[in-house]
Amino acid sequence: MSREEYERICSELDDTRQRDHPRAYDTLSLKEQEALQYWIEHAIQASAKVDEGYSSYGLKHEYERETKLYVSNAQFKGAMLVAGYLPTKKSEQSWHFMIQSAH
Repeated sequence: MSREEYERICSELDDTRQRDHPRAYDTLSLKEQEALQYWIEHAIQASAKVDEGYSSYGLKHEYERETKLYVSNAQFKGAMLVAGYLPTKKSEQSWHFMIQSAH
């Protein structure tokens, strides 16, 4: 996803009462962003349907369990946007995506 598209989606959420705003991704250091993007690239792949078992909140815990690195739900949501995964319902606190495990 382009930086412009990421900014557009984040801006759309600015006028809402969005909990866990994805713009929190920008608070991560470059090294933390790279580690998170690497994990997403290798642990997740696109799917033709939504798997309700994979929410942003659940995935962030999988990331933490596997890497021992903490991220917030908000930071994980931003990382998913940057990786090109759009939420099925932006209004929800924990987002779901059209993804499946790459394992």
